[in-house]
Amino acid sequence: MPESWANRITICGADGAASWTEFDPVWYARRYLGGVQHAQASLRDYLERGAQRAHDPNPYFSEGWMRRQRPDLLDADHPTAFAACLAGRSAGGAAHWLFDVHLFREVAGDLTPERLARDGYVDLYDQFLRLGHLEGRCATVYFDPIFYLAQL
Repeated sequence: MPESWANRITICGADGAASWTEFDPVWYARRYLGGVQHAQASLRDYLERGAQRAHDPNPYFSEGWMRRQRPDLLDADHPTAFAACLAGRSAGGAAHWLFDVHLFREVAGDLTPERLARDGYVDLYDQFLRLGHLEGRCATVYFDPIFYLAQL
C-alpha cells in the first residue's frame, strides 16, 4: 500500500470505541495476531498481509465481504477495500454485510446528506453505529433493535 495511505488511516483511541472509519489495533491484534501488539505493528500487519487475507480492520468493517461485493474498488492506489472506502470510492455502499443501506435509507428518511454532514456523521452507517441503533432504527432484516431492547 502506498505510504500515503498508511499515514491517512486513523487509529482509534485506547477506549476501543472505533467507528467503521478507524483502524482498531487492539481488536485486530486480539483477533488475528494472538494478543497485544503495538498499534503500528498491528496496522503494518493489516496493510502488508491482513487485508489480502480478508482480515477486518475493526469489527464494523468487513474487508472480505467488501472485496467480494465490490472488486472494482481495488486498484494500485487502493489495494484494500478499507482504503478505497475511506477515499469515498464506495459511493454510499455498506461497509459490513449486516448493514443494509437500502433498508436503512427507508427507515431513516429524515437523514438527508445535509443533515448527516451537519451532525458530523461520515455516512448512514456511521449514524447507525453512533446513534441510529439507540433510536431503534433497523438496519438489517436479521436483527430488530426494538425487539432486542424490549427484552432488556
